[in-house]
Amino acid sequence: MFKKIIFLSAVFFAFSVFAGAKEGLYIRYNIETETDSMPIRGVADYYYQGGDFLAVIHAGDNLMGSVMYLEKDGQKYSLFPKEKTYVETKEFSANPMMFLPQSEGEFVTTGIKKKILGYKCDIFTKETKTTTTHLCLGQKLYANWGAVVQKMGQTEGSHPPKGFPMEIVTINKSSKKQTTVTMTGIRQKDFGKRFEILKDYKKKEGADVQKRSTEMIQSMPQSTPINQNQLDQMEKLTKEMEKKYKP
Repeated sequence: MFKKIIFLSAVFFAFSVFAGAKEGLYIRYNIETETDSMPIRGVADYYYQGGDFLAVIHAGDNLMGSVMYLEKDGQKYSLFPKEKTYVETKEFSANPMMFLPQSEGEFVTTGIKKKILGYKCDIFTKETKTTTTHLCLGQKLYANWGAVVQKMGQTEGSHPPKGFPMEIVTINKSSKKQTTVTMTGIRQKDFGKRFEILKDYKKKEGADVQKRSTEMIQSMPQSTPINQNQLDQMEKLTKEMEKKYKP
């Protein structure tokens, strides 16, 4: 009888591990940036399973449209759904922090906790001369799915504490306007079929990325409020993309 119990336990354990290996994680973030006119809204969807990673980011119709970042079997790609093209890349940054202005300084704990979608997170704050940033990090999600955060990559100048990003709020001290990135969806299931480049996508060389970035900026609606600092940041981003996306 005792041997039978051990055998059944072993079978159950093996089945659990096997089933868990087939499960991936899906996360959705809603993005909203306040402007002088209408707020700019976007969505970022992340999929992870067995080391493969996919980020689908739509930053709003009056910004740069949609872009996808894929890592499959260790190879990284940037995909552009509008024109159905892709490039091989050495690295990419699909971190939710990319939607916030980069600044120096360290995050400090506030001791405040909150719940988002039933998961607890700890609030950290960073103050600069121009902005206040509140960052809510989940430790339970990070303990189970820290690999997802690693796959997202880091943004330049950003060094947050360890944890799973669940909410990020940056407030401009001068205009009082804020950018908010909030986790609004989470699900576990088999996402294996999502980590593929569709057959109708055509491969482009790395040099084409700079051209496409310039075209996207030029095609932005004239009604979009934009200042010289934003233009300088876009130019810097374009040059970084040209370096990063060379195969």
